[in-house]
Amino acid sequence: MISNEISFTTSFDCDDNFKPPNCLEKVCIEHDDDINGHYTCEKNGVITCRVGWTDPSKKCLVSTLQPFSKVGCYHDFGPILGKRPFPIFVNYRSLIDWNNKKVSFENITMKCSSYAKENGFEYFGIEFWGECWTGATPNINYARDGESTLCWPTPDENLGPMLVGQDSTIMVYKRNKLRS
Repeated sequence: MISNEISFTTSFDCDDNFKPPNCLEKVCIEHDDDINGHYTCEKNGVITCRVGWTDPSKKCLVSTLQPFSKVGCYHDFGPILGKRPFPIFVNYRSLIDWNNKKVSFENITMKCSSYAKENGFEYFGIEFWGECWTGATPNINYARDGESTLCWPTPDENLGPMLVGQDSTIMVYKRNKLRS
């Protein structure tokens, strides 16, 4: 007996002119961490934020429960034409306990957030381990020198979210509008 077998696979390309029913507009991989986001994926690739998180366009990194959300880690190469990425500086470096860095940096981040809130500022950042930088939104340009990977802790240290910038690096946050 002779057996004939034909095997084939198909794939669907998505474009503006042809979208078959099995076409995925985008690939989505679920996450629940402060680096990649807090979301699940629907069958069509659409991101759905997990409880307590919002803004799918930003990978659901905006907390509805915390006073601030991480924007990102950026370089700061110092003054350019007399301006820094943020105009206002408050030094909290004296509060660092180098034997308990994680708690120290969490406290410094909260203090800087409170300072920004008390002065009506939306954005703030922690640079050089304990320098709080903030200012009015029209006067800031935190992305001026590009993104960085030198904030601490790095994702591979498994110590939670990035908290502070190291030397010439700033971890930027945005204050959330919390619901009462």
